[in-house]
Amino acid sequence: SAERDAIINGALIILVLGVSLVGAFVVSRSMIRSLRRLQDTATKVAQERLPELVGQLSESDPQDVDLSV
Repeated sequence: SAERDAIINGALIILVLGVSLVGAFVVSRSMIRSLRRLQDTATKVAQERLPELVGQLSESDPQDVDLSV
C-alpha cells in the first residue's frame, strides 16, 4: 500500500510539473509575440515616422507641424 501511494504521488508530481511547463511555454510564447510586435512598431516609428517629423520640423514653422505619432 505504501509503495502504491508513492507511485501515485510520484505520478501526480510529474503530471503537475508537466502542466506547469506547458503553462509556462504558452505564457512565454504570448509574451514573445507581444514583444516582437512592440519591437516592430518601435522600429517602424524610428525608421519612418521620426525622420518624417524631423524633416517637417526643419522645413516649416513649428505651428504647422502635426506632432501626432
